[in-house]
Formats: sequence, structure tokens, C-alpha cells
Amino acid sequence: MAKKIIALALLWFSSQGLFSQINFENGYFITNEGVNTKCLIRNIDWKDNPDSFQYKFDGDDSVQEATIDNVQEFKIDNGPKFIRAQIEINRSPNQTSELEQDRKVSFSKEQLFLKELTAGEARLYIFEDKNLIRFFYAMNDMNPEQLVYKKYRNENMQIGENNEYKQQLLNALDCSAINIASIQRLRYKTEPLVRTFNTYNQCVNPEYEIQTKEKLKSKFLLTANLGANFASLSITNGPFAQRSTDFGSNMGFRAGIELESFLPFNKNKWSLIFEPTYQNFKKEGLTNISVLYNNPIQAKVDYTSIEFPLGFRHYFYFNESNSLFVDAAIVFDTDFNSKITFENNTELEIDAWGNWRLGIGYKLKDKIKVQFRYFTPRELLNKYKTWQSEYEVYSIVLGYSF
Repeated sequence: MAKKIIALALLWFSSQGLFSQINFENGYFITNEGVNTKCLIRNIDWKDNPDSFQYKFDGDDSVQEATIDNVQEFKIDNGPKFIRAQIEINRSPNQTSELEQDRKVSFSKEQLFLKELTAGEARLYIFEDKNLIRFFYAMNDMNPEQLVYKKYRNENMQIGENNEYKQQLLNALDCSAINIASIQRLRYKTEPLVRTFNTYNQCVNPEYEIQTKEKLKSKFLLTANLGANFASLSITNGPFAQRSTDFGSNMGFRAGIELESFLPFNKNKWSLIFEPTYQNFKKEGLTNISVLYNNPIQAKVDYTSIEFPLGFRHYFYFNESNSLFVDAAIVFDTDFNSKITFENNTELEIDAWGNWRLGIGYKLKDKIKVQFRYFTPRELLNKYKTWQSEYEVYSIVLGYSF
């Protein structure tokens, strides 16, 4: 039942289109005819370069969509700027398992929105599409040209690199502040390339102002969590079914410290979570009726462990300080000498496998959290071939973020 409730809740909230989580912000776009239109643009802090965007003209106006076919440039105030360009781009993969066995770079002509990283006489642009990252540059009025970098496998199946972008920059960025040694050390990454272009622009124009990137409000959170487990346990023994025991359910205590790191895109909507957590389950039960003694045997379980959930979280913001969130995590478990004992002095050592955790919660004033969690069944008796167990947990958690 809990699985169905969580699934229905997630489906309902997803279908509501909680657009208020990302604001419409002041900006402009330039049409094919060169008309500069001021408006409110929906800023979703794109990770991948878009080919369209939503806008409106005031807070109560209907939302419209503009596409790359009819817009040559758009920008959000104090935010990203995108320009449309007809460019030659290389899309060869950089993943080790998919590398081409050719140093030569092949290009295809495409129309794309490029995100501007630096302005000035030397402009740097970036294009991202999932795992693909390509940088482009333009001097003065030239059309953007790709900075060429390619990983490949040589004839000995070793990984090689085509670093043509370094020669391109040596030829283009002719300035006393930039030398061969600095270019040779230059990596094909955003931050070092931005620094190099800013250095050149300040070299040729001392009044050049470096663009400041919009910072996320929070990149890291520490949260203290306290809660209650509503857990149940049953164990079965194939060859001796009379030893099987249903311990039923019990309420236990849980406490953890959650470390949350926000990903640098989509306006703090996504984060990674890691939450070492103490939990325990103690309960007594009776085995099935014994064939030999015609009476049940008393059994006790004492299970205490530290869980190590590692996963991701997604936020739906109602405003800047209140939000709904869902998360999922894989849970690793380390127990402390935990056992199941029977009154005839037989005992089973608990050795738990990991399992999955799903959760849905609400955060108030960006500080106070309440969350409902469901854990998939966890096997506790991995050491034994003839024993199986099912430990299932639902929990309610209250948290406070620092």
C-alpha cells in the first residue's frame, strides 16, 4: 500500500507543473528582424543548451515560447546570455569505452544556441548536450569557431589527445600577458579557459570588466534528522518450517546527520545526499508450532546498525523558502553484533544486504523538514543458505538544516 501511495503522490505532484519553483526574470530577446524585445524569461538555469525558452510580458500575461528558428539572441539580466550561430561542431564521444580510433576531427554544420562565457574582443562560448561539452571562440565580428579537442585511441589502443585548441589560442590571443607556456598548460575546461580569455581582454583593454557569474544561494547543507521507524520482520527456514517466525511490527528510533550538496544547475533543484543514520529494532516472537514438541519456541531479535544512504533529491519550489521534495537512495548497512536468538540457545547472526529508500517530504522556511520514507525489504540473514528474512521499514523523519 505504501508503495502505491508514494507512486501516486509523485505522479500527482509531477503532473501539477509547479512552475513557481523557477522564476520568470527580466531579460530580452532579439528576433530575426533585429527587434529587441524586453520581457520576462523563465530562467531554469539550463545545464544543456536550450533550443527554445518561455517568456511573458508581465506577471499576469500568458506564457509564450520562442525558438531558435525565430530568435538570434536572448539574455536574462544578471544571468546567462545565448546567441544563435551556424557553426561547425565535432560530436565525437569522449567516454573511454566509445573513443574513435582516429585523431582526425570531423565536423557537421548545425544551428545552435551557444552560451556566452566571456564578452569583449575575444569571446568564449560553451555548448553542452548531456555528456558532450564543446567550447567556441570568436574574435571581434567573426563567426564562432570550435576550439578543437578530441580524445581517441591510437594504433596501440592507447588513449591519445588532439589538442589543436592550444595552437588556435596561440594564434588568436596575441598579447604579452599570454605566453606559450601558459597555453601549453591550459586544460579544455570552463574555468581555465574563462581565465585565459579574461586575461586577454584585460590585456587589450584595461577597462574591460570581468563578468560575474550568478551564484547559487546554497551549495551545501548539514541537517540533523530524528525520526521513528515502523518496522516489521519475518524469517523463514525452508527445511524446518516450524522454526519460521513472524516478529510482527514495532516502532524504533532513528537519528542521522545528512550532508546535502546541490548540483550547479537548474536553480538548486537537484542535490546529492549522504546520511549516516543510527537505527534499531528489538522484538520478541514465537516460532511456528514444533513438529517434535508441539509447542512454539520463543525467539528474540536485537538488530542495531548504522545505515549509509547515498542518493539524490529533487525539489519543487513553491517560493524561495518552501518546497516539496522527493528523493531516492541506495542504503548500505553495518550492524553491531546483531542477532536473532531462540530459547533453546540457537542463534542467527545478522548480516544485512543493502536496499533502496524512497522518500517524499516538505521543507519549511528552508530549515525545517518533515519526510515520509519507504525502504524496500532488506535481507538480514545472508550468512545462511536455508534462512531467508524480510525486514521492511516505513519511517517519519523531522529535520533541521544548519
